[in-house]
Amino acid sequence: MTADLVYVDEVESHEKKSSGFVEIISAVNLKKCTGAKIEIDPDLKYSSAIMPIEMSLDLLDPLNAKMGKTGLPKNRKTDEYAEVVFEVSGKPVKVETETYHELENYGNILFL
Repeated sequence: MTADLVYVDEVESHEKKSSGFVEIISAVNLKKCTGAKIEIDPDLKYSSAIMPIEMSLDLLDPLNAKMGKTGLPKNRKTDEYAEVVFEVSGKPVKVETETYHELENYGNILFL
């Protein structure tokens, strides 16, 4: 495993439409942004990375027939990469996007 996870809550999301900037509490796939994309706050520190967004699994590949101790396939293929931006201390990022998901009592997210 690459990270330790702790489940905090299970919540419903509601897709919302936007015509301007929206605060997003998740990492942001720049392909999902429109217009000016990000409103930069000079008091915040941003970082970005090129990350795999879509992956596929060849079930006929013999390496995938035998999964490792983690139960994860050994031979996945990345189908799509995207530049992902986030604020390094976890503060919201203001982005221009057509749609986002609102999580009650938490904030707004974009699915990568």
